[in-house]
Amino acid sequence: MEAVLSRFFKYSQIFSSSRFILGHHRFVYDKFLGPTATTTHRLFSTSSRTNRSKMAACSTSPAIVSRIMRPDDANISGNVHGGNILKMIEEAGIIVSARHCNRYAGEEGRDPCAPSLVRIERMDFLQPMHVGEVAQLQADVTFTGPHSLEVQVQVWAENVLKGSKRLTNKATLWCSSHVTWESRVTSLFAFMCCATGKESFLCSVSLVLRSFLSRPHRYVPVSTVVKTTAEVPPMIYQSEQAREAGQKRYNYQKAHREENDHVVNNVLEHRPMDLEAEPHTVRYSQSSLIHLVNPSDTAIHGFATGGCTLKLMDEVAGITAARHARNRVVTASIEATNFHRPVPKGSLMHLMGRITFTSGRTMEIEVVVDLEKMTNGGVTKERAVTSFFTFVSLGADGKPIPIPPLKVTTEDERSRFEEGKGRYERKKAEREGAKKMETQIHQN
Repeated sequence: MEAVLSRFFKYSQIFSSSRFILGHHRFVYDKFLGPTATTTHRLFSTSSRTNRSKMAACSTSPAIVSRIMRPDDANISGNVHGGNILKMIEEAGIIVSARHCNRYAGEEGRDPCAPSLVRIERMDFLQPMHVGEVAQLQADVTFTGPHSLEVQVQVWAENVLKGSKRLTNKATLWCSSHVTWESRVTSLFAFMCCATGKESFLCSVSLVLRSFLSRPHRYVPVSTVVKTTAEVPPMIYQSEQAREAGQKRYNYQKAHREENDHVVNNVLEHRPMDLEAEPHTVRYSQSSLIHLVNPSDTAIHGFATGGCTLKLMDEVAGITAARHARNRVVTASIEATNFHRPVPKGSLMHLMGRITFTSGRTMEIEVVVDLEKMTNGGVTKERAVTSFFTFVSLGADGKPIPIPPLKVTTEDERSRFEEGKGRYERKKAEREGAKKMETQIHQN
């Protein structure tokens, strides 16, 4: 029986887990072969058993990531591709999130947790980064909620030959934490051994594995997809004002996600570029891309990484913006990016971009990612990611030039234009307010 169980667990890739060999999971064997030692076991060591108020507040050291920019990181303009910077930002955010969420792993019944990117609140491209410079990223945890945490990332470009450094990017991310798949399955095996006995255990294993593999809660994109996530340890704040400000940001992003839950089921049809459409209209510049998710696009969970997805989204948005401006364009900022559900390996990503608003020198591009699964002979599509990119067009001197105004032709396009105008005015007011505050600080 032990040999049979060993082959079974090895086949299911659980045998390699050190947590299965050590600790309370040992009694999976003991239930069948008799106890070999006196041990104390906890059936369910998930984070739901841990009282958040009993967790000590902690301060996590920032994650520092450095990498030299090579020619294959560049775009057609010779600068570093914005998508590559987005990938590095996501990696830095995941690293610091994992450090914070796993500070107490193994203590008080807490299992190891794996964070995932659920939202980009804001991303600003302040200056271009050039090939040959060293990208230095610092990611800090700035707020923790019950099941998610805010991470702020800053990117510097260092010229090692001149000894200079400049700030190129700032980003605010929200990550969610979930218990790892191995911990959930082995804990459930332990419960089934005690609850069902020898006779029904093997039959129950196949049913439970089928249930776990068919449900999406191995990866937690947002709370609307999976209701149970791992608790995040609270952090130490520099002041009560900092905690209140973080709470305000948390409440805002949570409310914004809930208000936009309807887009999850609003799947768009794939539409190629309409060459017969009038220039500077939505139909003329809209762009699309279909991408097969390969193993190189995924993380250890088997799902496409947020950085890979963001790079593809940036490319589609850039094509859309270039078609409208008919000129060289660069990403200025990214706002309100929500990851609604995971994109597994082997599936197709349908990326679509369409222009929604233009001001004098900026244009807003809406990018959506739909997930296509081909299972049981059928094809299903689901909304995976939504985002808004802001682009500017550059002249020969590298400075922004005027953008051709968008021609709206339908009521839907007119409604989206007004919504984009509201976002533009809000961002403009925020920038002006930040400048006034900075001026007051310098004066004082």
